[in-house]
Amino acid sequence: MMNRRDFVRLGAAFGAGAALGWPGDARARRLPSRTRSTRHLVTLLLGWDCDCSRSLETLAAKGALFAGNARLPTTVPGYAHSTLLTGREERSQRPAHPTWNEILRRKTGESASKYWMLQSASYHGACCWDVKNYSQHSDYGARYGATSFTMNKLFPLIGRRSAEEIVELNVERALGHSREERRELVSFVGDVIADGAGRMEPPGGFEHLDTSVADCRSLELTSRILSRFRPRCATLQLLDLAGGERHIERLWSRIQADPSLQDSTALVIRPSSDVWTIALGPDFAPGQVVDKPIEAHDLAPTLTYLMTD
Repeated sequence: MMNRRDFVRLGAAFGAGAALGWPGDARARRLPSRTRSTRHLVTLLLGWDCDCSRSLETLAAKGALFAGNARLPTTVPGYAHSTLLTGREERSQRPAHPTWNEILRRKTGESASKYWMLQSASYHGACCWDVKNYSQHSDYGARYGATSFTMNKLFPLIGRRSAEEIVELNVERALGHSREERRELVSFVGDVIADGAGRMEPPGGFEHLDTSVADCRSLELTSRILSRFRPRCATLQLLDLAGGERHIERLWSRIQADPSLQDSTALVIRPSSDVWTIALGPDFAPGQVVDKPIEAHDLAPTLTYLMTD
Protein backbone atom coordinates (compact mmCIF):
# COMPACT_ATOMS: atom_id res chain seq x y z
CA MET A 1 0.00 0.00 0.00
CA MET A 2 1.12 3.56 -0.67
CA ASN A 3 1.27 4.94 2.84
CA ARG A 4 1.57 8.45 4.23
CA ARG A 5 5.35 8.48 4.11
CA ASP A 6 5.37 7.27 0.49
CA PHE A 7 3.08 10.02 -0.74
CA VAL A 8 4.73 12.81 1.24
CA ARG A 9 8.14 11.56 0.18
CA LEU A 10 7.03 11.68 -3.43
CA GLY A 11 5.90 15.25 -2.92
CA ALA A 12 9.32 16.18 -1.57
CA ALA A 13 11.10 14.41 -4.41
CA PHE A 14 8.95 15.90 -7.16
CA GLY A 15 8.40 19.40 -5.76
CA ALA A 16 7.77 22.55 -7.74
CA GLY A 17 11.50 23.21 -8.03
CA ALA A 18 12.13 20.16 -10.20
CA ALA A 19 13.68 20.74 -13.62
CA LEU A 20 11.59 20.73 -16.81
CA GLY A 21 12.40 17.08 -17.40
CA TRP A 22 11.19 15.99 -13.97
CA PRO A 23 10.80 12.28 -14.87
CA GLY A 24 14.59 12.07 -15.14
CA ASP A 25 15.39 14.49 -12.34
CA ALA A 26 18.16 13.31 -10.00
CA ARG A 27 15.82 13.33 -7.02
CA ALA A 28 13.44 11.06 -8.89
CA ARG A 29 16.24 8.63 -9.73
CA ARG A 30 17.03 8.29 -6.04
CA LEU A 31 13.55 6.94 -5.33
CA PRO A 32 13.67 3.17 -4.93
CA SER A 33 11.98 1.09 -7.59
CA ARG A 34 9.02 -0.77 -6.18
CA THR A 35 6.32 -3.05 -7.43
CA ARG A 36 2.90 -1.39 -7.61
CA SER A 37 -0.41 -3.03 -8.30
CA THR A 38 -1.98 -0.10 -10.20
CA ARG A 39 -2.10 -0.75 -13.94
CA HIS A 40 -5.00 1.52 -14.87
CA LEU A 41 -5.47 5.08 -13.66
CA VAL A 42 -8.67 7.13 -13.81
CA THR A 43 -8.20 10.75 -12.76
CA LEU A 44 -11.06 13.22 -12.26
CA LEU A 45 -10.08 16.89 -12.33
CA LEU A 46 -12.98 18.84 -10.88
CA GLY A 47 -13.58 22.36 -12.15
CA TRP A 48 -14.33 25.47 -10.14
CA ASP A 49 -18.09 24.81 -10.32
CA CYS A 50 -17.86 21.26 -8.92
CA ASP A 51 -18.64 21.34 -5.22
CA CYS A 52 -19.15 17.76 -4.16
CA SER A 53 -16.85 17.25 -1.17
CA ARG A 54 -19.69 16.11 1.13
CA SER A 55 -21.26 13.79 -1.38
CA LEU A 56 -17.90 12.06 -1.91
CA GLU A 57 -17.40 11.23 1.75
CA THR A 58 -18.47 7.63 1.08
CA LEU A 59 -15.80 7.25 -1.57
CA ALA A 60 -13.20 8.97 0.62
CA ALA A 61 -13.77 6.34 3.33
CA LYS A 62 -12.94 3.62 0.82
CA GLY A 63 -9.59 5.15 -0.07
CA ALA A 64 -7.00 7.63 1.11
CA LEU A 65 -7.89 11.27 1.75
CA PHE A 66 -5.12 13.81 1.29
CA ALA A 67 -6.53 16.79 3.15
CA GLY A 68 -3.59 19.18 3.09
CA ASN A 69 -3.21 20.08 -0.59
CA ALA A 70 -1.79 23.51 -1.28
CA ARG A 71 -4.02 25.78 -3.33
CA LEU A 72 -3.20 26.22 -6.99
CA PRO A 73 -1.08 29.26 -7.91
CA THR A 74 -3.65 30.46 -10.48
CA THR A 75 -7.30 31.44 -10.26
CA VAL A 76 -7.94 30.91 -13.99
CA PRO A 77 -9.70 27.52 -14.30
CA GLY A 78 -8.27 26.69 -17.73
CA TYR A 79 -4.74 27.32 -16.51
CA ALA A 80 -5.37 25.36 -13.31
CA HIS A 81 -6.07 22.10 -15.12
CA SER A 82 -3.01 22.63 -17.31
CA THR A 83 -0.95 23.11 -14.13
CA LEU A 84 -2.31 19.93 -12.56
CA LEU A 85 -1.68 17.93 -15.73
CA THR A 86 1.95 19.03 -16.09
CA GLY A 87 3.19 19.76 -12.58
CA ARG A 88 4.39 23.18 -13.78
CA GLU A 89 2.76 26.58 -13.46
CA GLU A 90 0.98 27.15 -16.76
CA ARG A 91 -0.11 30.36 -18.42
CA SER A 92 -1.79 28.96 -21.52
CA GLN A 93 -4.88 26.93 -22.28
CA ARG A 94 -2.92 24.22 -24.09
CA PRO A 95 -0.11 23.26 -21.69
CA ALA A 96 3.38 24.46 -22.52
CA HIS A 97 4.96 21.51 -20.69
CA PRO A 98 4.34 17.77 -21.19
CA THR A 99 1.36 16.22 -19.43
CA TRP A 100 1.54 12.93 -17.54
CA ASN A 101 -0.20 11.25 -20.48
CA GLU A 102 2.61 12.31 -22.82
CA ILE A 103 5.35 11.39 -20.35
CA LEU A 104 3.91 7.92 -19.85
CA ARG A 105 3.09 7.28 -23.48
CA ARG A 106 6.59 8.24 -24.57
CA LYS A 107 8.18 6.16 -21.81
CA THR A 108 6.09 3.04 -22.42
CA GLY A 109 5.79 3.26 -26.20
CA GLU A 110 2.09 2.49 -25.88
CA SER A 111 -0.50 3.49 -28.45
CA ALA A 112 -2.89 6.43 -28.30
CA SER A 113 -5.87 4.19 -27.53
CA LYS A 114 -4.29 3.44 -24.13
CA TYR A 115 -4.53 7.10 -23.09
CA TRP A 116 -7.78 9.06 -22.96
CA MET A 117 -9.02 12.51 -22.00
CA LEU A 118 -12.69 13.44 -21.84
CA GLN A 119 -14.39 16.75 -21.13
CA SER A 120 -17.95 18.02 -21.28
CA ALA A 121 -17.37 21.20 -23.27
CA SER A 122 -14.92 22.63 -25.75
CA TYR A 123 -15.41 26.12 -24.27
CA HIS A 124 -16.90 26.95 -20.90
CA GLY A 125 -16.39 29.67 -18.32
CA ALA A 126 -14.23 31.71 -20.73
CA CYS A 127 -11.75 28.80 -20.95
CA CYS A 128 -10.88 26.17 -23.57
CA TRP A 129 -11.05 22.59 -22.30
CA ASP A 130 -10.51 20.43 -25.38
CA VAL A 131 -6.88 21.51 -25.91
CA LYS A 132 -5.29 19.67 -22.99
CA ASN A 133 -4.90 16.15 -24.38
CA TYR A 134 -1.35 17.08 -25.43
CA SER A 135 1.05 19.95 -24.89
CA GLN A 136 2.89 22.48 -27.03
CA HIS A 137 6.25 21.03 -25.98
CA SER A 138 8.42 20.30 -29.02
CA ASP A 139 9.70 16.97 -27.63
CA TYR A 140 6.20 15.69 -26.86
CA GLY A 141 2.98 17.09 -28.35
CA ALA A 142 0.34 15.31 -30.42
CA ARG A 143 2.39 12.23 -31.27
CA TYR A 144 2.35 11.35 -27.55
CA GLY A 145 -1.10 12.74 -26.83
CA ALA A 146 -4.28 11.16 -25.50
CA THR A 147 -7.37 10.15 -27.45
CA SER A 148 -9.90 12.86 -26.66
CA PHE A 149 -13.67 13.18 -26.83
CA THR A 150 -15.57 16.36 -25.98
CA MET A 151 -19.22 15.74 -25.17
CA ASN A 152 -20.67 18.86 -26.81
CA LYS A 153 -18.77 18.01 -30.00
CA LEU A 154 -19.45 14.28 -29.97
CA PHE A 155 -23.11 13.82 -29.11
CA PRO A 156 -24.65 16.45 -31.42
CA LEU A 157 -23.29 14.42 -34.37
CA ILE A 158 -25.18 11.28 -33.35
CA GLY A 159 -27.97 10.61 -35.80
CA ARG A 160 -26.48 13.09 -38.28
CA ARG A 161 -23.14 11.50 -39.13
CA SER A 162 -21.87 7.96 -39.39
CA ALA A 163 -19.64 6.50 -36.70
CA GLU A 164 -16.69 6.77 -39.09
CA GLU A 165 -17.39 10.45 -39.74
CA ILE A 166 -17.78 11.12 -36.00
CA VAL A 167 -14.36 9.60 -35.31
CA GLU A 168 -12.81 11.55 -38.17
CA LEU A 169 -14.21 14.82 -36.83
CA ASN A 170 -13.27 14.16 -33.20
CA VAL A 171 -10.00 12.22 -33.13
CA GLU A 172 -6.91 13.96 -34.50
CA ARG A 173 -4.85 11.99 -37.00
CA ALA A 174 -1.70 13.47 -35.45
CA LEU A 175 -2.16 11.25 -32.38
CA GLY A 176 -0.87 8.37 -34.48
CA HIS A 177 -3.58 5.73 -34.12
CA SER A 178 -2.96 2.71 -36.30
CA ARG A 179 -5.57 1.65 -38.88
CA GLU A 180 -6.68 -1.09 -36.55
CA GLU A 181 -7.08 1.39 -33.69
CA ARG A 182 -9.15 3.77 -35.77
CA ARG A 183 -11.35 0.90 -36.91
CA GLU A 184 -11.82 -0.04 -33.26
CA LEU A 185 -12.74 3.57 -32.43
CA VAL A 186 -15.34 3.55 -35.22
CA SER A 187 -16.72 0.27 -33.90
CA PHE A 188 -16.78 1.71 -30.38
CA VAL A 189 -18.71 4.83 -31.42
CA GLY A 190 -21.07 2.65 -33.42
CA ASP A 191 -21.74 0.54 -30.35
CA VAL A 192 -22.34 3.65 -28.21
CA ILE A 193 -24.94 4.77 -30.74
CA ALA A 194 -26.56 1.34 -31.00
CA ASP A 195 -26.54 0.65 -27.26
CA GLY A 196 -28.72 3.56 -26.34
CA ALA A 197 -27.54 6.98 -27.46
CA GLY A 198 -31.19 7.84 -28.01
CA ARG A 199 -32.02 6.99 -24.40
CA MET A 200 -29.10 9.17 -23.30
CA GLU A 201 -30.41 12.21 -25.15
CA PRO A 202 -31.26 15.03 -22.71
CA PRO A 203 -34.39 17.21 -22.89
CA GLY A 204 -33.98 19.76 -25.65
CA GLY A 205 -31.60 17.58 -27.66
CA PHE A 206 -27.84 17.26 -27.76
CA GLU A 207 -27.40 20.81 -29.11
CA HIS A 208 -28.45 22.10 -25.68
CA LEU A 209 -26.28 19.72 -23.68
CA ASP A 210 -25.39 21.67 -20.53
CA THR A 211 -22.13 20.99 -18.74
CA SER A 212 -23.62 19.15 -15.75
CA VAL A 213 -25.42 16.67 -18.02
CA ALA A 214 -22.35 16.42 -20.24
CA ASP A 215 -20.14 15.64 -17.22
CA CYS A 216 -22.38 12.65 -16.50
CA ARG A 217 -22.01 11.61 -20.15
CA SER A 218 -18.21 11.72 -19.69
CA LEU A 219 -18.42 9.41 -16.68
CA GLU A 220 -20.75 7.02 -18.50
CA LEU A 221 -18.49 6.96 -21.54
CA THR A 222 -15.47 6.29 -19.33
CA SER A 223 -17.07 3.07 -18.07
CA ARG A 224 -17.40 1.92 -21.66
CA ILE A 225 -13.84 2.96 -22.51
CA LEU A 226 -12.43 1.05 -19.54
CA SER A 227 -14.32 -2.08 -20.53
CA ARG A 228 -13.40 -1.86 -24.20
CA PHE A 229 -9.85 -0.49 -24.35
CA ARG A 230 -8.40 -1.23 -20.89
CA PRO A 231 -6.46 2.09 -21.03
CA ARG A 232 -3.46 2.84 -18.87
CA CYS A 233 -4.80 6.35 -18.17
CA ALA A 234 -8.22 7.97 -18.52
CA THR A 235 -8.40 11.61 -17.44
CA LEU A 236 -11.68 13.51 -17.11
CA GLN A 237 -12.19 17.25 -16.79
CA LEU A 238 -15.51 17.65 -14.99
CA LEU A 239 -16.69 21.24 -15.16
CA ASP A 240 -20.11 21.49 -13.51
CA LEU A 241 -21.13 18.20 -11.96
CA ALA A 242 -24.12 19.65 -10.10
CA GLY A 243 -26.17 16.78 -8.75
CA GLY A 244 -24.28 14.15 -10.68
CA GLU A 245 -21.78 13.07 -8.06
CA ARG A 246 -23.52 9.69 -7.79
CA HIS A 247 -22.16 8.97 -11.26
CA ILE A 248 -18.64 9.00 -9.78
CA GLU A 249 -19.68 6.38 -7.25
CA ARG A 250 -21.34 4.40 -10.04
CA LEU A 251 -18.12 4.51 -12.07
CA TRP A 252 -16.13 3.15 -9.12
CA SER A 253 -18.74 0.45 -8.50
CA ARG A 254 -18.48 -0.68 -12.11
CA ILE A 255 -14.69 -0.80 -11.86
CA GLN A 256 -14.98 -2.93 -8.73
CA ALA A 257 -17.46 -5.25 -10.47
CA ASP A 258 -15.05 -5.93 -13.36
CA PRO A 259 -12.66 -8.77 -12.41
CA SER A 260 -10.00 -7.52 -14.84
CA LEU A 261 -10.05 -4.00 -13.36
CA GLN A 262 -11.01 -4.29 -9.69
CA ASP A 263 -7.55 -5.12 -8.33
CA SER A 264 -5.50 -3.03 -10.74
CA THR A 265 -7.32 0.30 -11.13
CA ALA A 266 -6.86 3.50 -9.16
CA LEU A 267 -9.32 6.40 -9.07
CA VAL A 268 -7.90 9.81 -8.13
CA ILE A 269 -10.19 12.83 -7.60
CA ARG A 270 -8.63 16.30 -7.43
CA PRO A 271 -10.63 19.55 -7.38
CA SER A 272 -9.19 22.78 -8.78
CA SER A 273 -10.66 25.08 -6.18
CA ASP A 274 -10.32 23.06 -2.97
CA VAL A 275 -7.51 21.51 -0.96
CA TRP A 276 -8.18 17.77 -0.88
CA THR A 277 -7.51 14.74 -3.03
CA ILE A 278 -9.17 11.32 -2.82
CA ALA A 279 -7.28 8.27 -4.06
CA LEU A 280 -8.78 4.78 -4.24
CA GLY A 281 -7.22 1.61 -5.51
CA PRO A 282 -4.79 -1.18 -4.73
CA ASP A 283 -1.89 1.11 -3.77
CA PHE A 284 -3.89 3.34 -1.39
CA ALA A 285 -4.86 2.28 2.12
CA PRO A 286 -8.62 2.57 2.85
CA GLY A 287 -9.55 5.04 5.57
CA GLN A 288 -6.17 6.74 5.60
CA VAL A 289 -6.06 10.53 6.12
CA VAL A 290 -2.95 12.52 5.24
CA ASP A 291 -3.03 16.13 6.40
CA LYS A 292 0.56 17.19 5.73
CA PRO A 293 0.71 19.94 3.03
CA ILE A 294 1.25 18.66 -0.51
CA GLU A 295 2.01 21.06 -3.35
CA ALA A 296 -0.38 21.27 -6.30
CA HIS A 297 2.60 20.76 -8.61
CA ASP A 298 3.21 17.32 -7.12
CA LEU A 299 0.13 15.62 -8.61
CA ALA A 300 1.48 15.01 -12.13
CA PRO A 301 4.88 13.55 -11.16
CA THR A 302 3.34 11.52 -8.36
CA LEU A 303 0.80 9.90 -10.68
CA THR A 304 3.55 9.32 -13.23
CA TYR A 305 5.61 7.55 -10.58
CA LEU A 306 2.57 5.52 -9.55
CA MET A 307 2.16 4.31 -13.14
CA THR A 308 5.84 3.62 -13.84
CA ASP A 309 7.43 0.27 -13.01
